[in-house]
Amino acid sequence: MNSDPIGAALTSVALLVIAAVLVAFLLVWPIVAIARLLGHRLAGRVIALLLILLYLASPVPRIALAVLFVTVEPSRLPLVGLDLLLSRIQRETIVGMAGRNELAAAEYGDLRLPWWATGLSVHGTVHVDRGGCGRVFFMTITGFSPDPYGGLEFVPPRCEVDPDPLGSGEGTATELGGGWYWIEAT
Repeated sequence: MNSDPIGAALTSVALLVIAAVLVAFLLVWPIVAIARLLGHRLAGRVIALLLILLYLASPVPRIALAVLFVTVEPSRLPLVGLDLLLSRIQRETIVGMAGRNELAAAEYGDLRLPWWATGLSVHGTVHVDRGGCGRVFFMTITGFSPDPYGGLEFVPPRCEVDPDPLGSGEGTATELGGGWYWIEAT
């Protein structure tokens, strides 16, 4: 029995990050070799495209970023900005689908994301404010101290941001622009 649960959790996360890097390497290596045959300029574009697709299709790179996010506080807003930059089109598509009631119901009143967007939130679901405002919250990190959860919230122009969309007590909101906010709730 492990008497240090924090150490065990950190070891598990470290192993997960190592596995993610190995999987990324194994996926990218053959394509890099083919792309080099086509020319260096194309190789760089192919690698960038593959890394973006891997980031969007899998929660593993987000978990690795979450470890950096939690352990190095100055990295938080740049990483959140990068996440939003890479996934904004998908997230805004989901916001539109939620507004048109095109998402299936999930547990706890949340809505289930389509298969192609499950990596956008921790549980593959979004929380939609049904009180007439239409805020949509994507929980992207949970279970790390000092905050029980964090994520991206889209707030329509007629609404005010909710710094604690899941009702855990209180939270803070940082404006990212275009109706998007980073939420850290305690």
